[in-house]
Amino acid sequence: SKRIYPYGNYFSHILGYINKPSEEDLDLPFISKMPYLSIGRTGIEKFFNADLIGVPGQREIEVNSVGREIREISKQSSTKGKDINLTIDSSLQEFIHKELHNHKAGSIVVMEINSGEIIAMASTPNFDPNSIIKQPNNDYWKSINSNELSPLTNRSIQGLYSPGSTFKMIVALAALKKG
Repeated sequence: SKRIYPYGNYFSHILGYINKPSEEDLDLPFISKMPYLSIGRTGIEKFFNADLIGVPGQREIEVNSVGREIREISKQSSTKGKDINLTIDSSLQEFIHKELHNHKAGSIVVMEINSGEIIAMASTPNFDPNSIIKQPNNDYWKSINSNELSPLTNRSIQGLYSPGSTFKMIVALAALKKG
């Protein structure tokens, strides 16, 4: 039920973050039995939310008039959520994150050309998911939401870029070859 993001903002846009469910979220089948459980809001956390949560356990007990437990009537153990394996190379992810750190805004995506697997993907500015899930987090939320560069925006997949820019290199190479 808790998350710790040991790499902080290095994987923030890939992993996303969790937060308390809204009123609309309470209708989701995987959250209806656990209304106080934080759920994925962006990234892998959101996309694989139902798989990551698992199934809650349940315990029925008999108590006396002062609330002291007398006996256990029934118990159903919880089931752990699924593990998710990513193709991200953590050392390469750290490297591209540091390269982007000196720039106001930008994005780097590294793909394995034969398989199409994403090896690294970073967008800046970014955010620290640990600071988002820490309570109370109002000051951190205000700093993110007031930032004109939108740290919650993953420029790698949410940015709108002209596809013609990459073709210019091919034209330039052809022109150089032909003199």
